[in-house]
Amino acid sequence: MVLNALKRIPFTTFQIGITLDPQMIEREDELRAKYKIRGKPNIKKHLSSLITQAISAELMVKQSFKNPDIEVKVDLIKGEVQTTRRPVLLYGRYAKVRRGIVQKAYTCEDCRGYGCIKCHDTGYKDGYTVETALAKILRRVFRKGQFKFTWFGSEDAESLVLGRGRPFLVEVKNPMYKKLELQKLEGARQKGVILRKISLMRERIFTVPPHKILWRVVGELSEDRKDLLYNRLKALTTPTPVVFVDRDKSFTRNIWNFTLSSIRGQRAWFSLTTDSGFNIRAFFHGKAGRISAKPSAQEILNQSVKLIIFDVVDVDLQDSLLPLANS
Repeated sequence: MVLNALKRIPFTTFQIGITLDPQMIEREDELRAKYKIRGKPNIKKHLSSLITQAISAELMVKQSFKNPDIEVKVDLIKGEVQTTRRPVLLYGRYAKVRRGIVQKAYTCEDCRGYGCIKCHDTGYKDGYTVETALAKILRRVFRKGQFKFTWFGSEDAESLVLGRGRPFLVEVKNPMYKKLELQKLEGARQKGVILRKISLMRERIFTVPPHKILWRVVGELSEDRKDLLYNRLKALTTPTPVVFVDRDKSFTRNIWNFTLSSIRGQRAWFSLTTDSGFNIRAFFHGKAGRISAKPSAQEILNQSVKLIIFDVVDVDLQDSLLPLANS
């Protein structure tokens, strides 16, 4: 029963857990007390040892109590075997070279992201997103598993993500794979989304390392005054702190560079370098939803600016700061 359940799953290390009938354990304790049996393994440990030896000999794998590839739970009451693979933690970067793609997706309600007939084994509801594109690429290695993405910021659906790409984390829960040949996925494309980088992580991270973002912004000016615009930006001291207020909360992000790339009539192309977490829409409009910015681009440029579109040119994050398996 146990071997049949494991033969279809590739792994190299495992750990065994056994569930016995409580009455059997109580009966054993009574016998041990009656005949004063000490220093001998109990029936649960003995059965666990026998099953472990059988698995190791038949499948050429090793038992491991620290981070095993798979945990095997044998329920001798119900006659069931359950297997759970250790989650795989990944760090990656994606580029988006086509406009009109939102970042996040909604998980399929039937399978909760594991993959089923209704969602065509994608784990998601209908709708093309960056998340579903990356998941489809990752499915080339992970035949089964639930993907939980953590994003290092976000962009508008109409924004491009260029350069080295936007970083992200993904946890693959209960994964199924033959070999973790992640390097073969780098450069893979899926309808406007490119997987620039993918690496195995040694451990989880709970805080994102500080990093900067280079933006390309197109805006419509209220005045056609190139000379005034250049002078205002030239006089700007950097870093320039911008305070964002969201109801009763506030946070500060710096502008490290703010230049005018070109101007045609009242349409201007700007280049900005900011801290991560910088709300570009609130900065240019003064307010976006609940979030307001001070100073705003309108205050710095001394005229109103209508944001047309913005792209992420690059995300300057040192990957060496992360606990990557190959670093």
